Amino acid sequence: MYLTNSTGNTNIYKETWEEGKPSIYLNTNSLKEFTMENSVEPEQGKVMAFNGLHYHSVDFKECDDRRIITIFAIKEK
Repeated sequence: MYLTNSTGNTNIYKETWEEGKPSIYLNTNSLKEFTMENSVEPEQGKVMAFNGLHYHSVDFKECDDRRIITIFAIKEK
């Protein structure tokens, strides 16, 4: 959930992480390996839900912009 208005979309990719794979920090160089499935514009009060195993990233935001979000992770047993 976005708690403030902000710049910099949240991007969700088709590819997913699997247990045993190393973590990846998505930056400009690694984005070419992924296929974007959705891009969400941040807006205060907006809630989005997606499978957190999908790789996801944020577009660079403006330098003086403040982004406050809250994340709820739900895991099946």
